[in-house]
Parts: sequence; C-alpha cells; structure tokens
Amino acid sequence: MRMLLQKQLKVSVCPLDALILAHLRLVRRLARQAAQCWGESYADLLQVGCVGLVLAARRYNPNRNSFAAYALPYVRGYLAHYLRDKVPLVRPPRRLCVLAYRGRRLEEEAYRVRGCYPREEEVAQQLGVALPQWQQAKISQQTRYPVSLETPRYRSALVAQLVAPTPSAEQVALEMALTRLEADTREIIELVYFERQSLRRIARAQGLALTEAQAQLTAGLTQLRTLMMEEESC
Repeated sequence: MRMLLQKQLKVSVCPLDALILAHLRLVRRLARQAAQCWGESYADLLQVGCVGLVLAARRYNPNRNSFAAYALPYVRGYLAHYLRDKVPLVRPPRRLCVLAYRGRRLEEEAYRVRGCYPREEEVAQQLGVALPQWQQAKISQQTRYPVSLETPRYRSALVAQLVAPTPSAEQVALEMALTRLEADTREIIELVYFERQSLRRIARAQGLALTEAQAQLTAGLTQLRTLMMEEESC
C-alpha cells in the first residue's frame, strides 16, 4: 500500500523541464547582477531571464556545445531588451541607487513588522548615512523618468492647492513630504493629481468603495500638509 501511494505521488519531470530547472542558477546570477547594476526589480528580471532560458531550451541541440554556453546569449539578450525599454534615460550615481535600494528594503521590512513606515531619520541612522544623503537617494529614484510633454505642468495642480504661489521652495518641500507618506496613500494622491485619473476609476482598480477611496485621499492630503509644514520649518 505504501509503495502504491509513493508511486501515485511521484512527479515525473520531462527532459525539457529538467534542463531548465538545472540551469536556473544561471538566470538568478545574471538577474541579480542586473538588479544591482540598474536598480530594477530582481523578481521582474528573473522572470524575463527565465523566458530566455525556456526559449534556449526549446531550440537547443544536444549534439552542439554545452547548454549553459548556448543559453547564456539568450538570457542576456532578453535582459538587455527589457532593460533597454525599462531603464530610465537619467541614471543617478550608482551609490545613490544602492543606497535607495537598501533604504527601500528597510522601509518595507519596518512596515511588515510594525504596520507603518519609519521616519527618514530612523532609516538614515540604520543605513549609517546623514539624513540629507538618504533624502537625496530617495529623490534621485523619483526623478529618473522624464515627464511627458502631453501632461500638465509637473505636479502644478497639487502644488497650487497646497502651497502659496512661490513654487521653487515649496516643490522641494512637497517632494520630501511625499516620500514620507505610506505607499498606498502616496499612490492615490499621485494618481488623482499627477495622472489626472478619476477617483471612481482608482477605487475600482484597487477594489475599494468610492467612499473609502475618498476618505483615504482626504486623510492623505491632511497628512501631506502636516509633513510639508514640518519640512518647511526645518
């Protein structure tokens, strides 16, 4: 009876799947290198690299050279095409990208444990850097992508509602305050004011009731005004 059960639970793997699984380490290594170099998501790069690995496995001829040498150009090619389309035109210094990546990991871990994001001072202290350096790293990641010429003036609608008509200093305070908001709150504010999406559409996409989305937006704007006052007083 035990042997019959083991036979039923035994999973058969075809040679193509076995070949792919045996060389996943190659994709992980290349995806990790690309993520550290370009600051893109490791999970996304891993998926793209696996597409190249699968394509190489389907086209591989065992009578030729080793599969690792054959699959390497496929994986690198798919990663290169993905990075060409995704990597921003403006590249901050590598030290800022690494610092922003480490800080983002610390913020996500703190949110998972405590249910809220830490203050910038706490993150800078854990990173072992000065607060202005951490703030510069965060802003560098937000300004990597150019603004479309078809959109209104960059964040002018929100600035006009929250600050007086002297934009330069207040825009800096606004940028700093936005980085201190929780990710969900910041996203809904940016979708409404920066991308001009309707609140009803945002609520439907996020699976929220319209009243819940409105309450979240109102609370986010109140918190944003408070954070801007703190930034301006510094």
